[in-house]
Amino acid sequence: MSSPAIFLSTVDNLLCARKAAVTTIQQTCVKTRSSQVAPAAVGPSRHFSRSLLLRQISEATSRVPRKQLDSSSDPTMISQVSKCTLFLLLCCAHQSKGVISYSPNCTLPEPGTNYVAAGNLRSTLDILWTSLATIIACTYSVLHLNVPRQRDGRDPGWKGDLTWGLSGLWSRVKWSIVTVFAPKYYLVSAWEDNHSARSLQRKLANLEVNIHRGRQWSLRECFYIHMGGYAILQRRDSHHRETFHLWHDSFIHLLEQDPASMLPQLLSDDEIADRSKSDLFTKTVILIQICYFCITVFTRWTRQLPVTPLEVVTLAYTTCSMLPYCLFLYRPQGVTTVAIVARYDTKVPDSLSLVLRGELTPLRTSILQPIRNSSYPDNNTPKELQLSVMILWLAGALFGAVHLAAWNSTFPTTIERWLWRAAAIISMIALSPMWLRSLLHDIEGRVDSMMLLGSTSIYVLVRLVLIVEMFRSLGYLPPDAYIATWTSNVPHFG
Repeated sequence: MSSPAIFLSTVDNLLCARKAAVTTIQQTCVKTRSSQVAPAAVGPSRHFSRSLLLRQISEATSRVPRKQLDSSSDPTMISQVSKCTLFLLLCCAHQSKGVISYSPNCTLPEPGTNYVAAGNLRSTLDILWTSLATIIACTYSVLHLNVPRQRDGRDPGWKGDLTWGLSGLWSRVKWSIVTVFAPKYYLVSAWEDNHSARSLQRKLANLEVNIHRGRQWSLRECFYIHMGGYAILQRRDSHHRETFHLWHDSFIHLLEQDPASMLPQLLSDDEIADRSKSDLFTKTVILIQICYFCITVFTRWTRQLPVTPLEVVTLAYTTCSMLPYCLFLYRPQGVTTVAIVARYDTKVPDSLSLVLRGELTPLRTSILQPIRNSSYPDNNTPKELQLSVMILWLAGALFGAVHLAAWNSTFPTTIERWLWRAAAIISMIALSPMWLRSLLHDIEGRVDSMMLLGSTSIYVLVRLVLIVEMFRSLGYLPPDAYIATWTSNVPHFG
């Protein structure tokens, strides 16, 4: 018999052995349920199922007659294939915890009852949805992205509408994913945006009076300029036009060149606020949801009730999202169209084109592209750069420190509990090499790249561990974790 035939025969015997073992396990479980054995007896039955399967596999392997191995067969290949097959079957037989559901039964109120309070229990979905609603509020709704690329009459029809709509949605989803994995990065981005807007505000205020003519530049107007809200339009013909987004230097240059024609085209503070898709009321509602979640967690801690790892991680997100909300209080959100301040029927003047090209960055390689998110003018001093990196490191340390609150939480295994502890500690110090890079200016290029790549890779790895474990632990919560508190009667989302 050839080697493939022997392999198929062995696999067939192994599968039959596994089927017989599963049948025996099911019969044992039926007997256990009928006898009403205590839950503690479930553990030995799992061990019995694995040992039974090992014995069945061993017997199935010995069923292959040795005489069928002719001289053309390769014993090394058969040995390796048998080991791989045994490993795969053992993986299929890995002990797992069955899904045990519990549905509480509450008695109906008596006739004439005017008010029914929430129950004294919370379900697994209550924990999940409340946490996810708060995480979404801390990641998706906190995004304040720059003005995207203008359509300019391209892709007409419903297909074009769908394409451009999905492009805008993907941009928000992409940044939401970045915020989920690295919320501290978006915190630093918010700090840099706020710093750049205030720096631009000072530059505009220092212009000569005959240029700005007494105009008071608000922080909202400077945010609007920083995010690429103003642009110039160049028409090539009646059907083709191109939009050039203005940034700090190009906006000031155009204002200095022709203030009389440009100032009337600028939007007022109220008009910019009207273009924003989010108002103070929306941000207040989101902040209330965040505050509600924090109060719920602290209430459970004061009553010495278990707090799930998912809730601890959500608390860490709320900690890192409060500062961006404060820093972006006056920044417009969801603006998708630009305000045209100048139009050219021929090519853009060379002086303005030169300034526009001077604002290009490694992420923005053409003046036809919009202002990229997380792009800042290259005018930071070394001290300002060190301050930004230090804020990134402190935010990472704070975000990781909150995870330590789940130090003694219940996890599926002891190994996973220690994995959580190690990942939380490593996430606090994983970005330390980036701070060291900002302090040392004579690092070789290869060493600098290795430090950056190494710290980022380690941080992403530990973040994956924390994200997986915070969901996995929901199936292994102690009974006290389902006890509700008075906050369940407070209106909230989730």
